[in-house]
Amino acid sequence: MSDDTLRLAASDHFKDGLVEELDDGFERLGAVESPFTLRIPPEATTPEKVQEARRLHADRPRDERRRDELRSDPVTRDFDLWKDNMDEYDFPGVDTLSQTIQQKRAEAAADIARSLFNLSSIKRDVPFDDPKVRGRYWATPPTIELRTTETDFPGWTYPCVLAHELGHTADNQAKYWRRFYSEGNLDADSLFETQTQLRQARTLSERLRGEITESDIPGAQNYRETKSEKAADAFGAIVLEPDRTRQHASAIATRLETVFEDFFTQFNRARQDIDTAWLS
Repeated sequence: MSDDTLRLAASDHFKDGLVEELDDGFERLGAVESPFTLRIPPEATTPEKVQEARRLHADRPRDERRRDELRSDPVTRDFDLWKDNMDEYDFPGVDTLSQTIQQKRAEAAADIARSLFNLSSIKRDVPFDDPKVRGRYWATPPTIELRTTETDFPGWTYPCVLAHELGHTADNQAKYWRRFYSEGNLDADSLFETQTQLRQARTLSERLRGEITESDIPGAQNYRETKSEKAADAFGAIVLEPDRTRQHASAIATRLETVFEDFFTQFNRARQDIDTAWLS
């Protein structure tokens, strides 16, 4: 393998052409609706229903509020449905999984990756030439570069992009540990063994980063259709939403947690400490 091949980077691009303005004041990133693909536009006035939802959530007992912010319940933009069933639904930007928790989980995962995956460094606020790039992973030396903003869609903010790039890091390490990685054929000698695992990884990718569409370039494939991108998002999903991912994407979650058993053993302990501190 040449030095040039070793230095090829995985660059992750935000596609603003997917942004859709919704009638209730939210914006959605493509057709898939999730806590990560919905936001209030940065320049917009916060809709009254969102303001009221935030007030109602803030008035809940602290214990109840914090437990809700640890869960990943189904998201709804129906204010009345949410108001009557706060323990069953999440309202976007109100009681969805806490950004603080996401960041702590992603940073705990990064600490483990530094030792287990030989991650060399994580650089923030990198001035990429392409303004649409939010993250990049270099294989040699294993390096993560990030440039995110708080006004991005939730799935493209710092915790999510960091967790995704850690997925690339893990995928690259599988080459050395197991002599396989995500881009191999679907069998026992690949990170993806089955179509079910690959399909679930695609669903997780769209939940986090929005709809996967056809490439704008005729004859070209959207880079997000590659197995390595789906593997990185599936890995990131287990870091950010471990319980939900195991419940809704058990095939790929089990596979990744088996391949990277040492990592997830350590991460699960760190995650429990983070969650316990959040509730204390």
